[in-house]
Amino acid sequence: MNERKQTAIEVFESELRDSLCRKNDGDFIFSDLTGLYVDIIGVISASDKARAGIIHDYAKLLEQDLQLYSAKEAYIAGRGAKAKPESEAVIGYMRHVSDTAKKQQLYSRIHACFDEIAGLLGDKRGLITEFTEAYRAVHGIMASNIHEFIRLGQTSEEDMTAA
Repeated sequence: MNERKQTAIEVFESELRDSLCRKNDGDFIFSDLTGLYVDIIGVISASDKARAGIIHDYAKLLEQDLQLYSAKEAYIAGRGAKAKPESEAVIGYMRHVSDTAKKQQLYSRIHACFDEIAGLLGDKRGLITEFTEAYRAVHGIMASNIHEFIRLGQTSEEDMTAA
């Protein structure tokens, strides 16, 4: 991929992030996420102060998961799937990401941490589900919009041999 195309992908990614951040800010998702974080710490602290920081560990795991999605790799996957429908190309990219050993190991750790937090929250276990959804809405811009980069690759006029 040439430098000009890579810069265009980076600019598009930045514009998409800025646009969605403004939207999330208007929807108060950032404040919801912060409130859920504080609520979870408060509930867990009431019964086990030593484990209250587990929500921070969980957020780190979610971030690692979301970092597996790459605008550049999605663009390249789109270029390689020009003859396929966009939905099929997206599924192929998502399958590629989920089939990696790192993703599978991370998923296992996320699930275990989620279950531990749910147990610590007791009858307020719904907070961890709400937190996960809000976290992904705020920080999962690439994962939830990966189709945009697949589409960009599929519609690229760049010669496949130049990759």
